[in-house]
Order: sequence, then C-alpha cells, then structure tokens
Amino acid sequence: MKNKKNITYFIGGILLVSLVVLVIQSQYLKTTQAAAKTNLGTFSNPEVAYQECKLILSEVSKALNTSDTTN
Repeated sequence: MKNKKNITYFIGGILLVSLVVLVIQSQYLKTTQAAAKTNLGTFSNPEVAYQECKLILSEVSKALNTSDTTN
C-alpha cells in the first residue's frame, strides 16, 4: 500500500512539473511573438515595405555616389 502511494506521488509530481514547464514555455512563446511583431522592418502592407526599401536604397546609392576623391 505504501509503495502504491509513493508511485501516485511520483506520477503527480511529474504531472505538476510538466504543467509548470508548459506554462513557462507558453509565456515565453507569447513574449517572443509579441517582440517579433514590434520589430522595426516588419510591414503588413507591401506598398509601405516597397516605399521604405526604395527610400533606403536611394539613400545608400547617394552615399556611395558622393565620393570625395582628390587627384
């Protein structure tokens, strides 16, 4: 009878630890997904993304074309 009680506590402990790990993982996933949604550079509208890329590329092009060379 005592052995059966110990097995019950053992299985209950495993279930409790599994539940705690599951809760921690779900909270971690929620925070990482929330962080991914607020990162700069993620656009839901393709037109906005296109305009931003066009602006960035034109600024890079201007910076590369304005070389200060003295011969």
